[in-house]
Amino acid sequence: MAKAFLSKQLENVDDRFVSLAKEYTEKLRGLIDILANYYQQMKLEETNRRTGTIDGVKLGYTVDMTRSVLPIAFDLARAMSQHIEHVEVDPLSKMEIRLRLAELEASTKAADRLMMMMFKKDVEKLLWKN
Repeated sequence: MAKAFLSKQLENVDDRFVSLAKEYTEKLRGLIDILANYYQQMKLEETNRRTGTIDGVKLGYTVDMTRSVLPIAFDLARAMSQHIEHVEVDPLSKMEIRLRLAELEASTKAADRLMMMMFKKDVEKLLWKN
C-alpha cells in the first residue's frame, strides 16, 4: 500500500516536472524573441546613429522578467537533472523528462547569452570606469 502511494507520488512529480519545463521553456522562448528583436534594433541604431525607436519601458520590463525567470529556470533544470539521476523513474518518463530538460536548458542558455550580448558594452564601460 505504501509502495503504491509512493509510486503515485513520484508519477505526480514526473508530471509536474514536465509541465513546469514546458511552461518555462515557452516563457523563455517568448522573452528570447522579444529580446532578439530589441537587440537587432539596438544594432541598427548603433550603425545608423538613429535613436528613439526602442521602447525603454517594454525593454526594461522584458529584461527584468528575464532576470527573474532565469534563476528559477536554472534551478528547475538542476532539480530535474537530480531527479532523473537519483530517483527510480520508468524509462518512458525518464526519456520525456530528459527531452524537456534539454529544451529548458537550451532556452535558459540562449536567454542568458542574449542578455550578455545586449549589455556587454554597458558592463565594459563600468569595468573600465574604475
